[in-house]
Amino acid sequence: MNLTNKTVLITGGSEGLGFAIAKELLSQKSEVIICGRNKEKLKSASDKLNSSKLRTFVCDVSDFSQVQMMVKNISNLDILINNAGIFMESPIELSKPAEISNVINVNVKGVIYVTKACLPLLKRRSESYLLNISSTKGVEGEANLSVYSASKFAIQGFTESLQLELKDTNIKVFGF
Repeated sequence: MNLTNKTVLITGGSEGLGFAIAKELLSQKSEVIICGRNKEKLKSASDKLNSSKLRTFVCDVSDFSQVQMMVKNISNLDILINNAGIFMESPIELSKPAEISNVINVNVKGVIYVTKACLPLLKRRSESYLLNISSTKGVEGEANLSVYSASKFAIQGFTESLQLELKDTNIKVFGF
């Protein structure tokens, strides 16, 4: 697939896997948009990527109003990569309710909110792609990762349902 001038939004693009994906897509001459909650990390990522084809947005994907504000500033979108996520390792008995909510809000609601807000942009293209990044823990649980695994299992189900829901559209849906 020729990615030249394709516009790609990557959530959680300021570090880790999202940053690596952004770097690769920029090398393929894509127009890349990354978002993250931390302004300083986004600035650092932008400085490291050093590209005129890069845009950044401070956005907490678990806040639908912030997602809507970000998406209002995007005119075209060919590819959405839902990558933002929070890792949590803790026995469920020791997990604090606020930590549980944070993981579920970012890992599950964030993917749903960004997808919902971006669908109109994706539908405008003759062909577009939606990629949801999950985890091996979204198909196989592990001790002390119950909350994290639950959030990633949810993304697997969301992705499979979206594949069916959008099968007659121009949007190709993938989960990894």
